[in-house]
Amino acid sequence: MKKKESLPGNEPGFITVWFAAAMIVICAMNAVLLVNLNRRAEVIHNIRRENLYLAAESRALDELRCRLENGEEFTSPVTLSISHPAPETLIVTLHDGHIYDYETVRKEAG
Repeated sequence: MKKKESLPGNEPGFITVWFAAAMIVICAMNAVLLVNLNRRAEVIHNIRRENLYLAAESRALDELRCRLENGEEFTSPVTLSISHPAPETLIVTLHDGHIYDYETVRKEAG
């Protein structure tokens, strides 16, 4: 009997190798996508937390500015304590009865 010549790609196991290679590529692409989405979620979480801090700082500074405009006298530096969204201290520097600068000291866990 004459043996048939096999065409390229017709060898036993050829399809299995291509399937395995395709699965590896798909799994690698999924892993990259999941890492990217995880990092984006962390960024969104950090931005939301930072916005909460900025809103609390803004309220405290607005209250101090209002008290200064109403004639209250303070000695520089003024220390303001904020308890929400997390414990935080603002050290405000005054110049000629106006807010010149402030520094934030956050007591974050971890």
